[in-house]
Amino acid sequence: MSDAYDKLPRKVWVGVHEFTLQAVPRTHPALAPIHGPHPDGGACVFDPMGIFIADNMNQAALLETVWHELTHAVNHACDIEEATEEEDIADKHGKVWTQFWINNPRFSTWWTRNCIAVRKERARA
Repeated sequence: MSDAYDKLPRKVWVGVHEFTLQAVPRTHPALAPIHGPHPDGGACVFDPMGIFIADNMNQAALLETVWHELTHAVNHACDIEEATEEEDIADKHGKVWTQFWINNPRFSTWWTRNCIAVRKERARA
């Protein structure tokens, strides 16, 4: 498991909801094929009790996957359903994402550190 997984914050706040972030083996029961496999061999699941992420993805895939699951958490926190109007969705996301970045400094640090690492890796390629 990479440093990105080791330093993944254990929880985040999305609005008034607290969600755990858990890196688990790909065979973990929480990762049963609800969403299907990730292109990099991982998997992820959002559950109102937490977010489960397979511990076998590269850094870029991990960041994409975490963001994907956080979007589900925001939609849950804002009570956004499929029929919600686009402008209403954008407004709710703007408000909640702003509060997310204010309320989760450890996540912000983790995110920035891993984005920098991915950029350096790409520059070497």
